[in-house]
Amino acid sequence: MIDREALLKALPLFSEFEPSALAELAAVLKPRGFREGEVIFEEGSSGQSMFIISSGEVAVEKTLASEGGSFKTLSVFGPGDFFGEMALASGERRTARALARAGTQLLELDKNAVSAFAEKYPAAVAGFFLAIVRALSGRLKKTTADLALLSDLSRISFSEWESEKKLLAKLVEETLLRLEGNWAAQAYIYDEYSDELEPASGGDSARAAGLKKITENVPNRWLEPNVYLAVLAGKKRPCGFIVFSSRSELSSRDRNEAEATFSTLGIIASAAAEKARRNKETTLRSRLESQRHKLM
Repeated sequence: MIDREALLKALPLFSEFEPSALAELAAVLKPRGFREGEVIFEEGSSGQSMFIISSGEVAVEKTLASEGGSFKTLSVFGPGDFFGEMALASGERRTARALARAGTQLLELDKNAVSAFAEKYPAAVAGFFLAIVRALSGRLKKTTADLALLSDLSRISFSEWESEKKLLAKLVEETLLRLEGNWAAQAYIYDEYSDELEPASGGDSARAAGLKKITENVPNRWLEPNVYLAVLAGKKRPCGFIVFSSRSELSSRDRNEAEATFSTLGIIASAAAEKARRNKETTLRSRLESQRHKLM
């Protein structure tokens, strides 16, 4: 059984609530449970409530109409986080969908309950909405930083590179400069002619030998609590790998934010490496053709 009062007391959202008000609020929250993969609400659906995560993990996703209705993960939230607050505040339709990424327990707070509390505890509810604004401001700063990184990675990937290794090394270098915390990375490119994984940034033979055994385009994943593997998908097998390691302990939120960044980098690096490989092959064929004409 979740101690609702203890959970609420630990959240900045409810720091202005006296113990008696907190107890009343805990009593009106609606517990909701969702299985892994279950949709909590759909993009465009109506709603007048927000959710607080007591356990589990929730992904907030946006539909990509240009890609056949697939979804782009905007944020991943864990215990103590909240989402859906815009519908609570404005009553507008949901701007994204929410999906349980694991078995998840939520506490739902609806607009009617907030309105009733506003009459009885106006100062506390004002502090509640101020805390939401502060949290949204922090999320916006994070989004702005992510967009800046995405822009720089895209610029790098569209430049001309003489080799995939130099390209990948630059992408990793740029990403490490923007990451919060104490991160290191090893990057590898698969050479189909030598059938070897060549280090592009950092790297060691033991790690390369283990990664070489991955011959299918498997999903990205955490290898250890602080080690993440980004798989650079190729046509038939991975064209490379990036292994990120944190020297510091990671919270659930740290892992979620890092995973979103690394997954995006993996997609960009995969496409950019393939482009660099095609350019290299085109240049090589051109040189061979030029040499052939000289010998005729």
